[in-house]
Amino acid sequence: MREGAELDEEQAGTPAYPPLDNALNRLETAIDILKDAPADAEGILRRTRQLRFDLNFIVRAADKQFVYWMERRGRGAFLRASPIDVSGLLQENCSKKCRQLCSHQPAFQRRQLSIQFVNGSDSMRAKR
Repeated sequence: MREGAELDEEQAGTPAYPPLDNALNRLETAIDILKDAPADAEGILRRTRQLRFDLNFIVRAADKQFVYWMERRGRGAFLRASPIDVSGLLQENCSKKCRQLCSHQPAFQRRQLSIQFVNGSDSMRAKR
């Protein structure tokens, strides 16, 4: 979606790529109604739902707080979205992690904190 383009009410509830969304919806429905589903069916169902949500979020590009782009590597194409301002996310995640570390490490004040973000997840560790 181009900058400044707005979704009308009819478009807001419509998937961005109807054929792909329909296929994912059929997969979701088929897995959901399985009686004796295999152990990994719940994970596949959860991932299918997340994929539908992510695809619509990225393709619509309606949230002005995010930047959207496509990356091509080899034979693959990757749709990406990242928040423009990450200060709130950092503050929330760092303060939560710091409270956890401080409660488990009394000598925390003498340690250096290292934060590493990998594929959208964060990990924090104290270094000597």
